[in-house]
Amino acid sequence: SSSSSPSSSSSSRARVLGLPQNSDDDVRFAYSACDLAAVRRQRAVFVDNTSYVQSLECTGKHLLFVRPPRFGKSLLVSTLRYFYDRNTSVQQFAHVFGDTAVARSHDGYETVTAASSEEHFRDVFGDEPRSYYVLMLDLSVKVSDDMAVVEHNMHDKVNRALTTVRAHYKLPFDVDDRNSLSSLQSAARAVAARDGKLYILVDEYDRFANKLMHDAPHVYERFVQRGNALSAPVRDLFETMKSLRAVVGPYRSFVTGILPLTIADASFSDHFKHLYIDHPRFADMLGFRVDDLGTLLCAMRFGDARRVLDDDEREHVLDVMKRFYNGYRFRGGSHELYNPTLSVFFLKALNSSNVFLDRILRHDERDDALLASVMSDSNVQAANSVLHLVSCAAGGREAAHCYARLVQGELKHVQLDAEKLKPFHLATMMRSVDQNTRASKQYSLALLQHHGLLTHVPDADVSVRHVALTVPNRLTCLLSANEVADAIAASVGDLRQFVVQPDAARLVDFVQRFFGVPDEGAPASYDQHFKESAMQAAIVGELRGYLRAYPRVGVRVLSQQQAGSGYYDVLVHTTDANESQRRALLLELGVVRVDQIDFTGTNVKVDLSHPGWRWHERRIETFLGGLSDGELLAVKLRGGRTVDGVLRSKHEQLGEYAASVREQYAERVRAFAVVLVGTRVVVRERAA
Repeated sequence: SSSSSPSSSSSSRARVLGLPQNSDDDVRFAYSACDLAAVRRQRAVFVDNTSYVQSLECTGKHLLFVRPPRFGKSLLVSTLRYFYDRNTSVQQFAHVFGDTAVARSHDGYETVTAASSEEHFRDVFGDEPRSYYVLMLDLSVKVSDDMAVVEHNMHDKVNRALTTVRAHYKLPFDVDDRNSLSSLQSAARAVAARDGKLYILVDEYDRFANKLMHDAPHVYERFVQRGNALSAPVRDLFETMKSLRAVVGPYRSFVTGILPLTIADASFSDHFKHLYIDHPRFADMLGFRVDDLGTLLCAMRFGDARRVLDDDEREHVLDVMKRFYNGYRFRGGSHELYNPTLSVFFLKALNSSNVFLDRILRHDERDDALLASVMSDSNVQAANSVLHLVSCAAGGREAAHCYARLVQGELKHVQLDAEKLKPFHLATMMRSVDQNTRASKQYSLALLQHHGLLTHVPDADVSVRHVALTVPNRLTCLLSANEVADAIAASVGDLRQFVVQPDAARLVDFVQRFFGVPDEGAPASYDQHFKESAMQAAIVGELRGYLRAYPRVGVRVLSQQQAGSGYYDVLVHTTDANESQRRALLLELGVVRVDQIDFTGTNVKVDLSHPGWRWHERRIETFLGGLSDGELLAVKLRGGRTVDGVLRSKHEQLGEYAASVREQYAERVRAFAVVLVGTRVVVRERAA
């Protein structure tokens, strides 16, 4: 682990820009910042990673860079935008980059001011900066089970970006409302007509694809994969980008995301695969270092009294941050890194609340579990669905067991074939070949690493072909403990009996064992990101894990298969040779999260918009636990619905699904709507 004095070093002060010149002024934080010009304009602090800009330029023209969620990728993309945009004025360039590392790397940089001429700027910085037509694409579109809706949303997002580019550069080209790829080609031709250079920046290229992967995997496969009769918009977008070389000549592109997985599934990895950035020189490009935090804590003044922390207090605060936020390492890196969004979240809370500061200064590491909920930022937490997706993979159960042992401290690290960290296909992870689940397990561990649930261990005793991975920090352990327990939960007993003779009480017990009140921490349904897909993945993963342990039980588990005009959630059916003896259990699942409940008029007074609302989880649990079944169904939700309304809608969907299942698999079908409400489960059977 890294160790450093909390005092500020000269090298760290050079990295931390925007510190107040007057000690009486506050340190300004730009939480979740994604626009560098706005950060500099607000005089907010900024950890300067611009020294990597020209290294990226020399590495290649088409680059893919992945990091865990909220690790500063959008701010990096914004940095490239302002550095290369031909419409960035000399005045704006001097304001944004004048004191940064990328400027200091040029002799005479200090002579370039807002009043400098274009000729003088070029004499100092050369021809590349401020010379491109920059197209910024953000693919964080809304997802849906309807592929046509997702495709429309993506085309709309791209077209809006192109409309902005057209106005920004006064380029003469048409935007095709129905086909953004045609619009993109038109934009490239307009740039070529001016003998211009094009730079395409794609931020979070896989954000919506990841949502589809977890929420609607059947749509995900159709959305990205080649060879489908339907359109594959992700594939089409990047293949269009690839074709632009024939229009505008050698252009540049820089793509960021969380996983290299979608880029492989869309079958355009030949364009990016050899330039997928995993070189050691970029391992430390994003993230805060311990000296950066020491510099910030030295500059901060707390409360009305403008309190300054002494050396021991700063050391203590850094020790807390180190246990909870530190430990991220990327292959070949020389620093343990802190998640920047989490760090700013914590420092802003520390700066705004004397109560929180005093609590941190009094905190003892033996009480870490009590502090986890207030140290976590819901915008950064890995979705529960990541572990549940892993648990559904052919080798995911074994991967989940390894991860559980890491979380519990039983293993120091696990070994992973380094090749598995490169672009791979979802199908490769989810399915086994000839019942060999080893590759699936390795890809499942790689998925956890890309999401930040695992990280590299330096100097581990492994072969050159392997890397060692472990859990990065205490916060990850505490927040993952319950989810990983769900993913590897014990079997439900006699699965065949569960299908042949289902009943509501057994279903309630089964679901509550996954999602009821745990011994420590908040239930999964208290997480504002928890969705029906996570519930479905957990249940399907558990049932399939049981089948792998008992393959002769004579039962098959299916999910997200088409039935009529929709897709059912979970189907378990027997495989008897005699059709008349076959039985099927059909489940339609629903989730009512705690943040969806309208507590108006109850004795629960909780501000769910406040980051510390989970302090009141026991009060909510007591409220829900004290309701009868009838009272629970009558609970009102935000937006005017009730729990009963959610249950009814799931119940109604079962009719069409059950008829289709009866035709395909078994004459005797028992169908249940199952809705999780906080820590409670309600079930209603659909009559045959």
